[in-house]
Amino acid sequence: MKKFILILMMVSLISMANASPLNELGFFKKGTDVRISQICSDATYINISSITYPNSSIAVSDIEMEYIGNGEYSYTFNLTDENGRYDVRGISDGCSNSFATYFEITLNGKEPADGIIVVAFSIIFMLTMAFGLVYFFISLGHVVQFDMDLIDAVIMISNYLALWAFYYISFEYLGNPVMNDLLETIIDVGAVTHVFLPVVGFMVSFIMTNLKFNQKAKVTY
Repeated sequence: MKKFILILMMVSLISMANASPLNELGFFKKGTDVRISQICSDATYINISSITYPNSSIAVSDIEMEYIGNGEYSYTFNLTDENGRYDVRGISDGCSNSFATYFEITLNGKEPADGIIVVAFSIIFMLTMAFGLVYFFISLGHVVQFDMDLIDAVIMISNYLALWAFYYISFEYLGNPVMNDLLETIIDVGAVTHVFLPVVGFMVSFIMTNLKFNQKAKVTY
C-alpha cells in the first residue's frame, strides 16, 4: 500500500513538472496592440489556434505566427477595444506541442486597483460631488437674485477644475470604466453648471449692480 501511494505521488510530481503553466502576458491599455511571443528552438512552426474575447467569443483563429529568429515566434493582436481577459491558445511541432496563455486589457493598461485605493477614491469622489452640488444651489440662488460676486464664480470654476484633476488621477490610478464614464458625463454637465452659469451669472449681476448704482446716483443727484 505504501509503495502504491509512493508511485502515485511520483507520477503526480512528474505530471506537474511536465505540465505547461498558464503564463500571463500582462496588462495592456485598451485600444493598443498586444505582441504575443512564444519561444521554441526545435519548432518549425507555431500557430495560434484562437484568441478569444472576454465574452468567450473568438476574435481570430488559425493564425500563423511569424518567425523572427533565435527560436522566437511573434504575432501582433490589435482587436483590443473590450476590457477584460483575452485567452490565447496555440500549437506547434516542437516543445510541448501546445501552449495556452492570456493577457488582460484595462482602461489604463495597469492592473485594476482594489482595497484602500478604491475606498479612497470613492470618498474623495463623494466629497467633491457633495460640495459641487451644494454650492451649485447656493450659486443658483445668487444668480436668481442678481447678486453673484467674483468669489462665487471662482469657487464654482475651481470645483470644476478639481473635477478634471480627479478625472485624470482616477484614469491613471483607478482605471475603472464605470467611474471613467460617470466622470465624463459629470464633466460635460459641469461645463454648463459650474463654468457657463457662474460666468454669465457674475456678468449679469455685475451689470445689474452697476445699473442700480447709477439709478441711485441719479436719484440722489
